[in-house]
Amino acid sequence: MSFDYKRMIKFEHNVGDKEKNYRMYAGAALIFISIFNASIALLLIGLILVGTGFSGWCPVYSGLNRNTCTPDGEAAVTAVESAVAEAVEKVEDVAAEVAETVKEAVSEAVEKVEEVAAEVVETVKDVTVDAAEAVEAAAAKVAAAVKGDDSDKPAES
Repeated sequence: MSFDYKRMIKFEHNVGDKEKNYRMYAGAALIFISIFNASIALLLIGLILVGTGFSGWCPVYSGLNRNTCTPDGEAAVTAVESAVAEAVEKVEDVAAEVAETVKEAVSEAVEKVEEVAAEVVETVKDVTVDAAEAVEAAAAKVAAAVKGDDSDKPAES
């Protein structure tokens, strides 16, 4: 593996997004540590990491012909995959909310049906009792009428 000095001076992006973040955080941490340790070496390394992370270009990577950037097609696929995963998560959340709402609506409907059924049973009991009383009264009238009819007829000899 050879080091290409000519390629090193071309300012092409060769640091990927994840690595940019890692370089920025690591560089900031080294700068912070160098303040308390009074270390010039840590300060310089931190500044280099922050600079390469911010610019997205590393001269050493250029010289070594290394590139951690994702190609546009892969970046698009990654973006679509993350968007699909996010959409699926939202759909699952909405489905869970809908299921919960349906459960609540069904339980409310069951309670209402039970209340109405209890009212219907009470009404049927009342109607049955009233009908039984009416039948008993009619039977008593019929019995009285039958007894009364026999006593009204003259006796045959």
